[in-house]
Amino acid sequence: MNDRLRKLALPIIAALLATAYFITPIVARPNTGPDTDAFGELPASHAGRYLPLDSIARTALLSISGRQTVRSGGDRLDATTWFLELIARPDAASELEIFRVDHPELRATLALSNDSQRRFSFSQVMQGREELQRQVQLTQMVPSEDRSLFQRRVMQLSDQVTLYQTLGSMLDVHPIPSAQPGQEWMTLSMRQSSAPNAAQKAIAAGYAAAFEAYQSHDIRGFNRVVADLRAAVAAESPPIARRAADEARFNRANVFQRSIVLYLTVSLMLAVSWLRWRPPLMSAATAILLVVWTAHTIGIIARIYLSGRPPVTNLYSSALFIGWGMALLGLGVEYFYRSGSGLFVGAVSGFLTLMVARGLSSSGDTMAVLQAVLDTNFWLATHVIVITLGYAATYLAGLLGALFIIRGTATKSLSPQESKRLAQMIYGIVCFATLFSFVGTILGGIWADQSWGRFWGWDPKENGALIIVLWNALILHARWGGMARARGIAVLAVAGNIITSWSWFGVNMLGRGLHSYGFIDSAAFWLIVFVATQLALIALGSWPLRLWRSGPAPHDLTDNSRKVPQRPLRAATRNGIVSPLSSDSSISSLHSARYVSVTQSEPGS
Repeated sequence: MNDRLRKLALPIIAALLATAYFITPIVARPNTGPDTDAFGELPASHAGRYLPLDSIARTALLSISGRQTVRSGGDRLDATTWFLELIARPDAASELEIFRVDHPELRATLALSNDSQRRFSFSQVMQGREELQRQVQLTQMVPSEDRSLFQRRVMQLSDQVTLYQTLGSMLDVHPIPSAQPGQEWMTLSMRQSSAPNAAQKAIAAGYAAAFEAYQSHDIRGFNRVVADLRAAVAAESPPIARRAADEARFNRANVFQRSIVLYLTVSLMLAVSWLRWRPPLMSAATAILLVVWTAHTIGIIARIYLSGRPPVTNLYSSALFIGWGMALLGLGVEYFYRSGSGLFVGAVSGFLTLMVARGLSSSGDTMAVLQAVLDTNFWLATHVIVITLGYAATYLAGLLGALFIIRGTATKSLSPQESKRLAQMIYGIVCFATLFSFVGTILGGIWADQSWGRFWGWDPKENGALIIVLWNALILHARWGGMARARGIAVLAVAGNIITSWSWFGVNMLGRGLHSYGFIDSAAFWLIVFVATQLALIALGSWPLRLWRSGPAPHDLTDNSRKVPQRPLRAATRNGIVSPLSSDSSISSLHSARYVSVTQSEPGS
């Protein structure tokens, strides 16, 4: 009993530490300064939806800087504090270095020539305002699809400057509830209404008092006014105020960013466990992975509640869901095989897909209002989820294939038994991927028929989904027909990563078809990098087996080789005379030659 408790102690401690890591930012913190958290929970109408001021600030800062915090001297300001600085102390805010200008030609054009600096303040950017305006005018004369990288960066910086100025004046933010349900909320200038009621006047005055108190460093006054503001807004629109507060708390919890850290931690622990300390590290890593996957699940459920939509509505949410599905499938594989490979690929996939989601979050509000054709929860909850699970399974099979190739070429750990086990994992996951990709594609055709009046239109996105189905079917047929064994399906599964990435990202950036989301420079670059790594893995997996560190050896192949039954050979005769080849020694030699020629094959055949 004591031994059992001792074995359980490490995973329990690891799970408790991981849970505490997620809970810490949610627990109330002692507040000795301005209660910016409470201010960030105030609701507003912006870009077609109701959301907290904290979300507006985070989205704007991400779009401008690529970060959710700002460095100010030796401190870091969160997005809501930066928002308050921008409104109440514009002179101080204009000196904060938040504009990322990493194109060298654009820096030189605007006289921002410091090679070691990538982020600049609003004041620094405005020193080249006239030149920026001139470059914008020149760029506008060029069709968007023909613009150079420099010209795209010019327009991006111009949009960021406009966003900065608009947010600072709160011209596009509507924080004052309407008098009647369904009516447009009002800005602080109240230009939409010539006769605001008493409650609306009080809320507008409350915002003015909050900004004045923050500007004068009156902490108590600011906190008191913010508390009164929250009560007044909640009295006018209770459901919107409650959901906005929940969204602000969800933002502060930062579940997905923290999940990235723990997914990476689990991956490293498992990698080390294959070298030493395998039992304790495996048990601790399993416990942490279960906690982080649970937190990942809670984060997706929270987004469903906040947006009122199914889990997949855009590229960002698809990355979250694909990572969740891959981690779940990895846990399922580990349940059946208990080799550590399922845990490893589940943790690595969770880390990589959340990193992709992090990069996509800088493009704008991740819970923005959907296009009209997507505004159907039934099909979002069927077609999109099913086909996204197909993406997740195809990626997981490709990751297992990459693991097969790396272990076989770089280590001696790919024994025939492990080779066979990994091949079985890939095969099972590909079966799952084929089913979900096929069903998801059919459901998409039904949705297209109802939305656009045609089941299939050879749209690039539709073609990409079809290619995934066909490629997974090709892998299965290659295995069933004996054309590919363990190594073959591993290499084919890695190629499936390229095909799935093209369908997931590539066709969305073509600018063609009904599913086009627009070209994204950073996404295109990383897509090319990813494809290059997969092609390198395919080339590595195609090396002759004699170059693999886990290459075939006679003593390793007894469990996996295709032995030829020891059948007696008929003696060759001519005119009733036994041929010399039928002697006992010759027959034994023939048997040996046949056996060696068949057994010297790849591991896991």
